[in-house]
Amino acid sequence: MEFSALAVFISFVAGFVSFISPCVLPLVPAYIGYMGGRTTHTVSTQIAAGAGGGTQTISQGTPMSLRFNTFIHGLFFVAGFAFVFVSLGLLLTAIFTGIDERQNVVLATDIIGRVGGIIIIFFGLHFMGVLPSVFARIRKNQDTLDNPIVTVLIALVVVAILLWAFIIPEIAATVIAIFVLWLVLGGGFTQPGAFWMKALSTVERGLYSDTRKQMTAQGGGGYT
Repeated sequence: MEFSALAVFISFVAGFVSFISPCVLPLVPAYIGYMGGRTTHTVSTQIAAGAGGGTQTISQGTPMSLRFNTFIHGLFFVAGFAFVFVSLGLLLTAIFTGIDERQNVVLATDIIGRVGGIIIIFFGLHFMGVLPSVFARIRKNQDTLDNPIVTVLIALVVVAILLWAFIIPEIAATVIAIFVLWLVLGGGFTQPGAFWMKALSTVERGLYSDTRKQMTAQGGGGYT
């Protein structure tokens, strides 16, 4: 396959426009800060250790080696992004294999748009402070959850949302079956109060826990 100079130029312009788009450009400072934070943290720790007269052994490294190390980690960082998005593309292709090719893109776009919309609304309510207020009110009146009817009502609402989000019957049925199995095995009908409080605690841990890996000055972080 031959690539003309015009094709290379058009590809370059398309890549540049994608880079400066509002979806990508605001992420660049965070990306640079994350990748450069390893070197910054190492240098600051070395200065603090030297000022305090500590005896901790810290890998010095030359400025060039530190830059090269950051560059290599940057390559793996980008490779990780590429791996995730390629995997998602292959997964969607596998899911929609056998469906009419003309409906393929439409169905995938609809499902991603609807599921993504639900997630955005959920996090939007969280950042607005609505969810914390609701969670606090639920904990204050947790006795009302100790009723199987509450589980049934919640299950009906969730099933309706899943049917709307996953418009393909086979996918929707699979997701709903997993949800119902989770309710049954987790005790949603036998011990609804304890079940929903545990689920609420899990959601709160997911929203408020700090999952960032703390960097070490010894440079122990691997490429993975």
